[in-house]
Amino acid sequence: MYLIDTDIVIYSLKNDQQVKTRLLETSGVQKSISVISYSELMYGACKSQHPGKNLATVYRVADIFPRWTRL
Repeated sequence: MYLIDTDIVIYSLKNDQQVKTRLLETSGVQKSISVISYSELMYGACKSQHPGKNLATVYRVADIFPRWTRL
């Protein structure tokens, strides 16, 4: 399992080719985001110039990368 960092999520949303390639190379491996990363994404979306659009994106990201809460 890979725990995806907030920066990696943001780079993938900005279509960074290196990140997209790596995510595709590891497509058979389960990936999650931490609740901290999820909270950072939510905070950033709420504070952005387009909160509605960005919150929708965060919800889609959460569907793709389930939140991982186990310590």
